[in-house]
Amino acid sequence: MAEPLALPEQLRHEEAPTWIGRLEAAIAAQRRGPNGAPVLIDCSALDRFDSSAVVVLLGALRCAQTAGVPITLKNLSEKLVKLASLYGADGLLLNVVA
Repeated sequence: MAEPLALPEQLRHEEAPTWIGRLEAAIAAQRRGPNGAPVLIDCSALDRFDSSAVVVLLGALRCAQTAGVPITLKNLSEKLVKLASLYGADGLLLNVVA
């Protein structure tokens, strides 16, 4: 399995464009790789976030699906899952949790 891409401690509106770019780049690199391993996103450090964190993760899921690259989320906090549930997106995130 590929090395996990660790999300930062804070992911709010200001940081979202940077992280969207990083995750899209990781997905593109994995697509070019030979092994077909999933892109692994570690959410364990994520402590201060707003709905932008949910948008970033959903964007990564969409990008990975379009690219045909598997994606796995690990260490989703209960707080993040609850926020995602407000938008009806918790099932999408929990569907790819390791």
